[in-house]
Amino acid sequence: MLSSQSKDFNMTYLKDRNREMILSLLDKIEAIGDTRYIPILEAWKEIDYKKVRKRINQVIRVLRK
Repeated sequence: MLSSQSKDFNMTYLKDRNREMILSLLDKIEAIGDTRYIPILEAWKEIDYKKVRKRINQVIRVLRK
């Protein structure tokens, strides 16, 4: 379920993009370690495919540590 803050982000433009590029972007977000990305990631995982959702969840867990 989307939080109220997550509803503010329309992430559909990232769906169906090059998977390698998407995973690279998630790696960069993880490396940066900025928790401000969490609401965006939460919105994104609601609309993307299972493999991408799995990686998004991993990144969120790392950012919350």
